[in-house]
Amino acid sequence: GRFGIDPFLVAAPAIGLLAGAIIALRLVPLLARIIDRAASRQRGLVASLGAWQVARRPLRYARSALLLMIAMAIGLFALSYGSTWELSQQDQANYQVGADVWLQPDIRIGSSVPQYDLAQAQQQVPGVEETMAANRDFLDVSRSSGSGQILAIDAAQAASIVSFRSDLSKTPFTNLMASLKAKRPTLPTVQIPGTPQQLAFDVKMTLDPLKTPSSGPPPRSTDIFPSIDIVVQDARGVLYDLQGGSFHSDGTTQRLLVPLAYRMDNGVVAMPTFPISLVSLELGVVPLRGMPRTGTFELQDVQANTQLNGTSWTPLNIDWSNFNWSESQIGLSEAPSITPSGQQVPGGFSVKINSGATRGNGLVPLTFYLQPKGQRPTDAMPAIVNNTFLADTDSKVGDTVSLDVADARRPITIVGSVSAFPTLDPSEPGIIVDFPTLMVMQYEANASVLDEDEYWIKTSPGKSDAVAATLAQSPFSSPTVDTRVDRTDTLRTDPVALGILGALSLGFVAAALFAAIGFAVSSAVSARERLTEFALLRALGLSTRQLSSWLTLENGLLVVFSLVSGTILGLVLAYFILPLVSLTQAAAQTIPDITVVIPWRSVIILEGTSLAALVIVVAVLATMLRRIGLGSSLRLGEE
Repeated sequence: GRFGIDPFLVAAPAIGLLAGAIIALRLVPLLARIIDRAASRQRGLVASLGAWQVARRPLRYARSALLLMIAMAIGLFALSYGSTWELSQQDQANYQVGADVWLQPDIRIGSSVPQYDLAQAQQQVPGVEETMAANRDFLDVSRSSGSGQILAIDAAQAASIVSFRSDLSKTPFTNLMASLKAKRPTLPTVQIPGTPQQLAFDVKMTLDPLKTPSSGPPPRSTDIFPSIDIVVQDARGVLYDLQGGSFHSDGTTQRLLVPLAYRMDNGVVAMPTFPISLVSLELGVVPLRGMPRTGTFELQDVQANTQLNGTSWTPLNIDWSNFNWSESQIGLSEAPSITPSGQQVPGGFSVKINSGATRGNGLVPLTFYLQPKGQRPTDAMPAIVNNTFLADTDSKVGDTVSLDVADARRPITIVGSVSAFPTLDPSEPGIIVDFPTLMVMQYEANASVLDEDEYWIKTSPGKSDAVAATLAQSPFSSPTVDTRVDRTDTLRTDPVALGILGALSLGFVAAALFAAIGFAVSSAVSARERLTEFALLRALGLSTRQLSSWLTLENGLLVVFSLVSGTILGLVLAYFILPLVSLTQAAAQTIPDITVVIPWRSVIILEGTSLAALVIVVAVLATMLRRIGLGSSLRLGEE
């Protein structure tokens, strides 16, 4: 239960390197014998001599081969570690942030851009290409697995905004989002024509006189302070609760203004995503004190204005006969009611209301809802779940499970699965749903509208920092803003990983120098010991060119074998060890998993450089061989 160092993981690269080198060395004699047999069938003398020499004394070349293999393996492992680590930091940043920019909006009323205008206001910022509202919460999955996570995103926009790595799901991400969007429910609504920047409601409420009881104390005077709210749905399917404000119940006609736009500091007017539709008109009555009150409420007219501060109003011709009334009540001793009054109001309606009565003198809110007629959504909610959810609930794709989501126990149909989803902890059960779908289900359950508590934003290349700085300032005043670039830079400063990269680089440089020096010394000593042998072969008729070719062939076989074996060994180490030793700054497994990257261009450059250096050594030895005097070498052999 404590953080510690696994000795085996620390020693794994060195153990693998040593084991691979020993195995490769055991192959040197075998490979030499195979080459010798193949060369003996040829008519040329040089190839036979070179292969025979390697096969006759394999251990002489083993030391040089070992150094070269280790150097090449360390170099390739270092390159792979660097590239894999670099990609892993980007993948982790993509996963942790989820998009180019992630932010929590300022939801304080009156202190920043209203939520219904926030999406378009963000799109006015230079560098912003797309913006997506989202919502997240906790949910109870089961008694055994406990709580999980629910993330609601816009399935119609997510495919172009969310940073989703393709190997996190067997199904393409676009198909997953399409499966959520295809089952998005629809609410009965009435479209508001045009692009109005404000709406006006002309209302009047008249209370009936209080009835005097035949006996007992006279009734206390009580007032009703009504208010008007409307719920609208924009073109993206997102719901917004807009407040029209309260008015007096004294029988006078009053105008309530509902702004739909917001003028920013630079003069640009941000508006909702049109067209918008009316979902509900809500008549709130607060407070109620102990006895029912009756009266008449009139909506005399609804008008729209295409200018935020304009005076030119256009009536909205809404057929209110296609609407139904309903009410919500909590703790009332006498039920409320609302019925048509029979009075004709051109362009509006008139209703008789009964506020109901409370028990005692408590204050109880009451809301009457006027909603368009139509079929209300009743289908199961589609969701994408992670593998942990499938394991904890013993379910599979296509199953329907029952969960407490959107303030109700409802069926959830699993339409897809992922191993992990950006910003969610894969060790906990998680579900991903369509945000407009969740909003509709929530509204149908309790007539409440979910807030957009975060935004995922796609920016133009290189613009994320500037966008983040703008969204953190007025009028957006986002309290939390994070970017993928900043998160990547933070992850890249991990001192442990940087230290490992430096150590591997220094190790490769040291190993390469020792290998080159060892190869040069071993080749020079071997050539020096065989001067008499070379002289005798010269006396038998071998030319200097043939002797140079012989020496080149011997060392060439050694170099090629060492480079190939070192490359294979480095690849094996990279593929099998890197996923185990690549950890986060908190010494935890990376999320998402490591993708091993082999930088082949760098590997080719590395091998080409190493080969060129070794060729130079062989060329120098061949030049020295040409300068050997035939007579002196033969006399040295006689002595």
